[in-house]
Amino acid sequence: MRKVVVWLLIGIFIVLVLGESGILTSLLMFLLVGAIPGTGYAVPAGVMLLVMTISAWFVLLQFAAFKLFRSWSLRRLTEQHQITKKRMPRRRYSQI
Repeated sequence: MRKVVVWLLIGIFIVLVLGESGILTSLLMFLLVGAIPGTGYAVPAGVMLLVMTISAWFVLLQFAAFKLFRSWSLRRLTEQHQITKKRMPRRRYSQI
């Protein structure tokens, strides 16, 4: 519980520092409007839509790949356990 509280306080502190320095505002302006911080240029809406769509696909694919990998490794471990269970003597193995 203590670790959770410490990490929560660190996260709140980082958000407050970023908010006061203007970095968080600049990042949100870039993501929502396409305004490049420190310049007068803005990225066209179509390009920002494309960038955000590609970013969302990468995030979703990473989560999907992680779930597939976990499923595959769990299946592999289950098969290995079944093979080990078949090789062990029944009387001794059933008492463990």
